Amino acid sequence: MNNLDDYCESLYQRIQTAYERSGNDTGWEMFASPRKVLNGAEVAFLGLNPAGYDFHKPSSSRDFATKCGESAYVDQIWGGASKPGQNKLQLQIRASFKKGGVKPEDVLAGNLVPFRSPRWKRLGTNMADSHPLNYQK
Repeated sequence: MNNLDDYCESLYQRIQTAYERSGNDTGWEMFASPRKVLNGAEVAFLGLNPAGYDFHKPSSSRDFATKCGESAYVDQIWGGASKPGQNKLQLQIRASFKKGGVKPEDVLAGNLVPFRSPRWKRLGTNMADSHPLNYQK
């Protein structure tokens, strides 16, 4: 294992533990970009949390990012769209990347809070206690 693998495994374990404590039942997703960008991306894009109703929970640290060369903004089908990358929000985000002269798969993209929910309020008031970056025991 290299340092990136170790880091990803540690982060995966922390998120999974926090998810289990949170009481959330709609899964989680940390990155909308491939792991390779963790080694140095020139542009970062953070969302609040992954929305939607589609349950997704990564099964390992290899599964919590998109495949190499892919981006969630291009290669995933989001709510209401019939084809990958055609949701209104995906199109808007890609337009921003294009204006900035960066390919979506080269952006470090993810979520401040990885827990999925159709609405922020649905996550409840215990987010500070269950956030994976909260180091309090």
